[in-house]
Amino acid sequence: MRNKALLITVVFAILVNPASASVMGQNTDKMPPGCESISGTANITVEAGTDHADKFPSKMYTYSDRKMQFEPCTKLTVNFINNDSVRHQWMVHGLPKETYPMGMFMLEVTGPGEETGTFILPAGDESLMIHCGLGQHMQKGMKAQLTVGEGDGKVSNIPGHTAAFNEHGYESESVVPMAATVGLLMMLLGAGIIVILERKTEE
Repeated sequence: MRNKALLITVVFAILVNPASASVMGQNTDKMPPGCESISGTANITVEAGTDHADKFPSKMYTYSDRKMQFEPCTKLTVNFINNDSVRHQWMVHGLPKETYPMGMFMLEVTGPGEETGTFILPAGDESLMIHCGLGQHMQKGMKAQLTVGEGDGKVSNIPGHTAAFNEHGYESESVVPMAATVGLLMMLLGAGIIVILERKTEE
């Protein structure tokens, strides 16, 4: 019985405390459509946390750098530092799905901590949104813009840069339901593992 309780505790701990840092969409050599070769390389460090939101009274978190611009086809390496004790993401949307199956690149860190990843920017002039996909974090200030070439517009609601206007719809349509779905799936997975462990213990 004691072993059974220990196994259940371990499974629960794994589910509620995922890996402290991860990279999704890492790409160091596959050219996006329209890129014949890498046009250049760049390295940036971006911090995330409450300390960067102090000058924005209505925000709780934000990034140290919220606007950045690079040439098309640049190989960009990002060192993402999370200064908080919660989980944050640096997620870029709108990348070509031929190269990035989910159309995005993401660094995720449960802080305090850091992670580094590399990806290659698209070939055209684009304005890409960066945000944290965890529930309510974007609304609380974790949003930025990555301009490729000359860009093709402005990303709204970036603290200190652009006005608040929900042009992307992520606030109400995607982020919160996605987080809720992931949470539900984790709970169901945990319940299934516990049932299996109980059956093996009975055998």
